[in-house]
Amino acid sequence: MFGEGPARARVLMIGEQPGHEEDLAGRPFVGPAGRILDRALAAAGIARGDVYVTNVVKHFKWEPRGKRRIHAKPSQTEIAACLPWLRAELDLVKPEAVVCLGATAAQALLGSAFRVTRQRGRWLSGPSASRVLATVHPSSLLRAPRRGIAEARVRRLRRGPRGGGRSAPLSLAPWRRLDGVYFEQPMPALTAERKSSLRRELLDLLGPGGVLSDPDELLVYESDGLTLLRALADFVVFPRTAEHVASVVRVANRERLPFVARGAGTGLSGGCLPAEGGIVISMMRMNRMLEVDYDNQIAVVEPGLVNLHLSWAVGPRGFYYAPDPSSQQACTIGGNIANNSGGPHTLKYGVTVNHVLGLEVVMPEDGRIVWLGGRTRDALGYDLTGLFVGSEGTFGIATKVVVRILRKPQAVKTVLAVFDTIEEASAAVSAIIARGLVPAAVEMIDQLTIQAVEDAFGCGYPRDAAAALLIEVDGLRAGIDGQAARIEAACRESGAREVRTAADEAERQLLWKGRKSAFGAYGRVSPAYMVMDGVIPRTKLPYVLGRVNDIVAAHGLRVGNVFHAGDGNLHPNILYDPRKAGEEARVVQAGAEIMKVCADVGGSISGEHGIGLEKADFMPFIFTAADLAFMLRVKTAFNPTDLCNPGKIFPTKKSCIEVGPMAYRPHAIEEQGLAQRF
Repeated sequence: MFGEGPARARVLMIGEQPGHEEDLAGRPFVGPAGRILDRALAAAGIARGDVYVTNVVKHFKWEPRGKRRIHAKPSQTEIAACLPWLRAELDLVKPEAVVCLGATAAQALLGSAFRVTRQRGRWLSGPSASRVLATVHPSSLLRAPRRGIAEARVRRLRRGPRGGGRSAPLSLAPWRRLDGVYFEQPMPALTAERKSSLRRELLDLLGPGGVLSDPDELLVYESDGLTLLRALADFVVFPRTAEHVASVVRVANRERLPFVARGAGTGLSGGCLPAEGGIVISMMRMNRMLEVDYDNQIAVVEPGLVNLHLSWAVGPRGFYYAPDPSSQQACTIGGNIANNSGGPHTLKYGVTVNHVLGLEVVMPEDGRIVWLGGRTRDALGYDLTGLFVGSEGTFGIATKVVVRILRKPQAVKTVLAVFDTIEEASAAVSAIIARGLVPAAVEMIDQLTIQAVEDAFGCGYPRDAAAALLIEVDGLRAGIDGQAARIEAACRESGAREVRTAADEAERQLLWKGRKSAFGAYGRVSPAYMVMDGVIPRTKLPYVLGRVNDIVAAHGLRVGNVFHAGDGNLHPNILYDPRKAGEEARVVQAGAEIMKVCADVGGSISGEHGIGLEKADFMPFIFTAADLAFMLRVKTAFNPTDLCNPGKIFPTKKSCIEVGPMAYRPHAIEEQGLAQRF
C-alpha cells in the first residue's frame, strides 16, 4: 500500500503491513486505522499531499485464532526482504520527518536496539533517516478490549515529541488532538456517562421500551442465523415510524456511531451484525400493511412485515406475494430487500428485486427521507430501486416498500422424483429445462437430508434414495396435466426409479413441509451446521456436488445438500459440533474451498443469502480490484460516512484461500526499476 501526494512529502508514516482494504484500494486512509489517521490530519490542517504512507512489509496476511482470525505479525525474514524497498522509498520521498506507527516499524528502521517503553515519543535517528518519531499504531486503539486501555493508548499516541532538545520540523498536532478525533470514530465501547446520556436521548426520541442497552438484552441481537459470527451493539432501538429512523440516524451521525438495520435476524451471512458496535435499528415494530390496491396488484408495506404474513393478508382475495425464502414464516420484507432474497420459486418468478416497485428510504449521511422508484413498473430516471435492493443495508434504511402481488395460479401440480444417484437427478434437471418447460420450482434433496426430514416429519420421501427432486408447475388449469406428464417423462428417461404427482393439496403441502423444514431437521443429526450459498451452472451440478462432498470429507465433517436445483443455487449444509476443538475452524475452511469451486466453474459466491461478513473475503474470487473499487464508489455515493452497516461486503482481511496477488497501483520506485513486486 502506497501513500498519496507527490514523490516528495514532508512526513513519511510507516506502518507494519497494509490492511486488505488499503491494499485493495491501492491507497491509504481507507481502513479503520487509516480513517483515524485521516481525521487526525484533517483536524490538524495537514494536507494529505504532505504525508506519504507506506509499510515495512508490502503484503498482508491473517492467521486463525479460535473462532476468528487475527493480523499475523511479519517474520524477520519478510521484514529483511522488504527493507531495500523501504529504503528506496525514503531516498525518493526525502521526508523532513519519519513517523513509525508501532514497534515493528520502529525496530525495522532503527534496529533491534530500539526500546518501546523508553524511546517511544522521542526524536531519534537511524541509518536510514535522521529524524524518526516512534508511536503506537492506531489499530491498537481499535483492538483495545476496555475503555481504560484505549484511553491509555490514546495518551501515548497523542503525546508530542520530546527529548533530544530538537523541535519538530513541522506541526504534529494530530498526535496532540487525536483523543477528540479518535473518540468521534466508531469504537468498541462507550463510557458509562456517554452511553447513559445517549440512552436518555434515544428514549426521548422513541419513547418507553424503545431502547435496549443492558448487556444481557443486547446478547439477543449479537448474531443472525449464522451463529459462527457474533458482535455486540451499544444500543438496540425500536422505531415505529420513518421519522423515528431518521432521528436515530441523525444522532448516529452526530456521534460518529455506526448503525445497522435489522429485521428478524434470519439472515445467514452476518449481514445485520453491528461489526463495529454502535446502534442496531430493529425494524420489527414497523410491521404494518399500509395499503393494498388489488386492481393494480400492489401493496405498500413496512419493512418489518413478515414475508408470509403478506400472502396471508391478501390470500382471501386470491392474491399472494411470490418471493418465498425457506424462512418466509419468520423473515421480513426489509431483510429480503437487503439480500435480494429468492426461494424455491425463483426459477419462474424471480427474486425480490423483480417484485419491488418503490422504496421510501432514510439516507445514511443526514437522515433525509427520499423515495426511490414508485408504484409502477416503468418509473422514470435511474433504476435506483434495483440498485438499492440487494445492497445489504449499506445504502440506507428502507421504511416503506411498494411490492407487486400476484393472482394465485388456477392450478398447481407437484411432482416427486426419486433417484439412486446424484448424477441422475442432476441430469433430470437439465432434461426438464431442455424440453422448454419452466417449472415454478425444481428443488433437490440429498440422502442425509431426506433421512433427517423423515425422522422429524415423516413427509413421504424414500429414506434410501440418493437424491429426490421436488418439481412444481403452476398456471392455467388447461394444460397443467400435460406439463406434469412431460416432467414425469423427463425424470424417468434420466433414470428416476420412482415418479409420482401429489394426489391432493394435503400431500403437496406435506412434501413442501419436508423441503422447507429441512434446515431445522438437521438438528436431529448434528448439534450445529453452517449453510453455504453458491450459484453454479446447472450442467456443473454433478461435478460440484462431488467436489463439495470431497472437500467436506477431507476436513473430517459431514454435509447435507438441499437447494434450488433449477437455477443452480446450492446450499451445502456443513454439519459440525462446536464443542469439539477445531471443528469450527475446519468448517470455515471447508466453506471457503466450496465457494472457490463455485467461482471456478463460472458461478457465484451468493445466490440469495448475501455477502455480509461471512463471504467478504471471497469477493476477489469473482471480482477484480478494479471491479471492487468501482462498487466502493457506488457505495460511497449513498453512504459517504461509511457509518451505515460498515465492514460488510468488501474484503477487509486476507482470504482463507490464496487467490493470487491483488493489484497495486504502479509505484514510483517500481517505474524507476528500483523495486519488484512480489
